[in-house]
Amino acid sequence: MKSLISQLKKHSLYDFPVKDVSSSILNSVAQEDIIKKHSHFSKSMYTRNRIFRNDDFEIILIMLAAESNGSHTWARGRKMLV
Repeated sequence: MKSLISQLKKHSLYDFPVKDVSSSILNSVAQEDIIKKHSHFSKSMYTRNRIFRNDDFEIILIMLAAESNGSHTWARGRKMLV
């Protein structure tokens, strides 16, 4: 996670180039201990679990019930990324 945060901080200097940010996210490895620490789950609704935040961006883990249709997508920051 530290590596991803470091890369995102660098991307923030260039207004979050979508191709570079997408590549950083897709190539990052989610550490099981970080996921477990931030996984707060509800069977009746989605949960948003903040992993990191600074003035430029947030990293949020969104948990949906297995029965959910997955139609909820959120992105927040200077530049919207989906």
